[in-house]
Amino acid sequence: MHSTSVVIPTYNRASLLADTLNSVLAQTRQPDEILLIDDGSTDDTPAIAARYPQVRYVRTENQGKSAAINHAMTLMTGTRLWVVDDDDIVCPDALAKLSAALEANPSAGFSYGRHDRFTDPADGGARIWQDTGYWRDCHPRDFLIATMEDMFTHQSGMLFDKTLLDAIGPFNTALRRSVDYDYILRAARISTGAACPSVVFHQRQHDGDRGAGANKFPVSELVRRWIQHDQIIFGRIHDSWPLDEFLPRGETIDGPSSRRQALIQRGVVMARKKLWDLAMQDFAMAATLMERELSDTERRLARRGTQSKYGIQELLDNHVIGQGLRDVASLSSVGAELIGELATGFRWRIRDELTRCHPRTASRLLQLYITLTSSAFHNPHASDSPWYSDDFLATTHKSPGK
Repeated sequence: MHSTSVVIPTYNRASLLADTLNSVLAQTRQPDEILLIDDGSTDDTPAIAARYPQVRYVRTENQGKSAAINHAMTLMTGTRLWVVDDDDIVCPDALAKLSAALEANPSAGFSYGRHDRFTDPADGGARIWQDTGYWRDCHPRDFLIATMEDMFTHQSGMLFDKTLLDAIGPFNTALRRSVDYDYILRAARISTGAACPSVVFHQRQHDGDRGAGANKFPVSELVRRWIQHDQIIFGRIHDSWPLDEFLPRGETIDGPSSRRQALIQRGVVMARKKLWDLAMQDFAMAATLMERELSDTERRLARRGTQSKYGIQELLDNHVIGQGLRDVASLSSVGAELIGELATGFRWRIRDELTRCHPRTASRLLQLYITLTSSAFHNPHASDSPWYSDDFLATTHKSPGK
């Protein structure tokens, strides 16, 4: 029989905490214990916690979320761990569904479910709902690579087996952001996951400051901080993970073909993290490894390199990146094809910029697209011929509202 420990790390979220606690206590499958780890809050968190005798309240000095969870894992008595963020609301059947997914897949070390998002307007108006956003439906063998490309599942929607926790080790206390991303990657590296197709929690979107003390920052800085910390994580991954971990689980590098695919995949991951120097190293090695044209799989991979959920503004702001990509394209016909496929990811971004009445940005993206793909058009295996027309070119140069 399995038992579940819920861990809620919190810091100065007294105004939101009750919603989270109430949702955990309302589970159709009750957790066996709930640990609320107060990371040195200076607000009314202790008073909120006192209303819930069912919850074990533990107060610590402020050391960050990672340290709070690590401490909780030394206290937990359950055989499974469910970490719930202190501003999220979990669905009533979340634990039941996550548990069922694990029990139906006994070889899996964790289960994960979907989420949606909501905002409570400051004026007290009706709650605003949004869908999940970025999400990947993938086979268990592809979960690690899919997660490396972009994080799409979150801790509030994940249930971990204690034996896997012991194998992974503690959370990285050196990271102030992306601590859950780092942990999910480490989990997926040594274990498979069991997917739960249902929404299991509601992710709150709000404008409150993030961090604590000297590390506090406004929400407007959040994406930049995420990117910065993701780059720390993936810089280390590039340097230390074997190349064959960039192939689907169970596959190994057994020759030039599989090596090239792994190089392209690693380059795509690094490009999506905006680590373009590392990406171009991998693309250059792939372009000179063998002369055979790209496979269908490699072309699909290459197109994902410019589809990061954080956008590709850096390609417009930094001409050095564009020059580096052109240099890769000049290495060989394979290099030209690879960069041509990479650039096809601009297409939907150009259309999106036009839809949002940003014709100048769309025009700049189109110009870069033309530059990067021009050397690939002679290749019969490139995606296709230029997809833009004179009318389209004219449209991108129109001013907003005209």
